[in-house]
Amino acid sequence: MALNQTLMPQETKKLNCICPQRKKKLTAGVLHRVDNLADREENFIPENHIPYKSIVPLKEILADVLSKGKKTKTVDAFYHDLIQKEKNEFNILLNSPVELLETLTEKNRPGDSPGPERPGGSLRRP
Repeated sequence: MALNQTLMPQETKKLNCICPQRKKKLTAGVLHRVDNLADREENFIPENHIPYKSIVPLKEILADVLSKGKKTKTVDAFYHDLIQKEKNEFNILLNSPVELLETLTEKNRPGDSPGPERPGGSLRRP
């Protein structure tokens, strides 16, 4: 007879692995095994933890800002110029201010000026 009751590993430990209704040994699940093997508490974050970062390839950002395709010569030239100045793509994406890319690309956007028919790209950091 199944009771369809789910207990978290902490609750199971408090009950000494005995079902509170039937007074028989509980069947431990995968989460119980994970809890037994764990070397830290759930949701533990170490002091030297590096937060998760989501980044977009630099060529895609440049293509968006310049309103060009990411495989164009213009985007490629900007990309290589930035890499030479700033060492590498990760350094640019993770450490450079957004304004740096906007400044470098602002004067080189295609067309005279962005308008309602052809808005210029812009950079946004979440």
